[in-house]
Amino acid sequence: MLNVREEDLTEEAVEGMKQIILELLQRAGEQQLAAAAAAAAAAAAAAEDDDDTSAAEVAGRLQTQQQQQPKQEQDQQQQQQLTEEAVEGMKQIILELLQRAGEQQQQQQQQQQQQQQQQQQICGTTRRYLVKAMICLEALREGCVREREGAAFNTFLLQLQQQAAAAAPAAAAAAAAAAAAAAAAAAGSQALNVGVKYFYDLFVSKRKNLLITNLEDNAVEIETDAAADIYKQQQQQQQQQQQQQQQQQQQQQQQVDVLDLIE
Repeated sequence: MLNVREEDLTEEAVEGMKQIILELLQRAGEQQLAAAAAAAAAAAAAAEDDDDTSAAEVAGRLQTQQQQQPKQEQDQQQQQQLTEEAVEGMKQIILELLQRAGEQQQQQQQQQQQQQQQQQQICGTTRRYLVKAMICLEALREGCVREREGAAFNTFLLQLQQQAAAAAPAAAAAAAAAAAAAAAAAAGSQALNVGVKYFYDLFVSKRKNLLITNLEDNAVEIETDAAADIYKQQQQQQQQQQQQQQQQQQQQQQQVDVLDLIE
């Protein structure tokens, strides 16, 4: 269980994104002011010394440009680092929200036979966490499109899909698995998998268009028509898993029937 309150997590996410936006805007303003100052200085120097520019002044301008170039490169590196930190921060927030959703769902399943009213309340809390995770995911997508980080977003979304597919058998027997959970670390990992499973099935798979395509980010290789294929593959895998489970249940029932006849 995370030692972070829901309010703290939400406030931290909001304040973090606000700070990132302000820092990006500040850096954009600095770049614009620096470019305008350099252009004004060059224009003024050209107007004054159009006829008789000395070699010393030319050397001075070249030296100034050389001094400004490392600073511009440093600013670009800092801006790239800030973008990467923003992406990683939002990814971490989404995973924490999904883990909380999974923990709430497990708690609901453990108390299902005892308190029906409490079960309904927990189910509503689970959905609330999933809605917040979806809002963060959409914000992360918009930020990645704007900053041309489509590949990072697509990798994260495909990671969620793989976790959801791996958690499909566990989610079908979540009540029994939750009752038999032993280690706290294993329970936390299972809670995250359950949260990812519900999040993917109830929200992500219904959108069909969350992947960033090459129309939004030309560095991405995924085309618009191919963006929905991952959801078709996911549905096919789920159908195959259901068929396999049904076959296993039928085989087990047949074995039980044979043993009954022998006895």
